[in-house]
Amino acid sequence: MIFALSAVVMIGASIITGIFTLLLRPIARFIAALTMAVVHAFLVGILTNIAYMDCYLKSEGTQ
Repeated sequence: MIFALSAVVMIGASIITGIFTLLLRPIARFIAALTMAVVHAFLVGILTNIAYMDCYLKSEGTQ
């Protein structure tokens, strides 16, 4: 579930960033790339850890 949500958000963010890079100046390209990096770091770093901890805690309760 988390993987599907992350994939949808990243695809949407990539499309928006691609449109910005085609239309805007280099400084805007840098800002768009920085925004994508922050979104990616959030999704991979935080949401993945939440998913792992959720699975771990659920498996601990069944033993």
